[in-house]
Amino acid sequence: MQTKPSITIAALAALILSAIVNPATADPPPLPTRIAGTVTVDGMQLDQTTDTGYEFTVVALDGSEYTPDPTRSSGLNSHDWYIVDIPIKDSESQPDGAEEESQATIEVYKNGTKLSVASPTDGHITLGESGAFTRVDLKLTSATTPTSGTSAAPAACGAGAMISFMATIMGFTMFRLTSHKGK
Repeated sequence: MQTKPSITIAALAALILSAIVNPATADPPPLPTRIAGTVTVDGMQLDQTTDTGYEFTVVALDGSEYTPDPTRSSGLNSHDWYIVDIPIKDSESQPDGAEEESQATIEVYKNGTKLSVASPTDGHITLGESGAFTRVDLKLTSATTPTSGTSAAPAACGAGAMISFMATIMGFTMFRLTSHKGK
């Protein structure tokens, strides 16, 4: 017996339509909220030639992690921006996602060492809604840069020695005093 093509096509269309509108089919998870922006470390803006080893992630203010993991470990994109997509909470598909419009913390690591986020203050950010994009430019200080302090030459100097004093606050040299001791 030969089936008619119109019956086969109608049956196939009904099967596809039932799969699309079937209420038993789970809803997809909500779109993530995205943060992205430029990255400046110790006053120097990162680009694709200097972004090796950087990892960006976002956690809740209490330090708990979101699931799925919102880490961007491959450095910067072709526009020299970091991008992190944060999953939005859904009771069925993403129970450990972030609440829309909630506070969170962005953390940045260089080769596994956590860097200090100076701006936004302590890395605290407000997440957007599902599908939203928020620009957050980051200003970081490396682990080797003191957050505040001084450095100075030894107090005992011989004739013709140079004495130098420098103050660094939040990774920026605020003033430098150099004196040459006469002969």
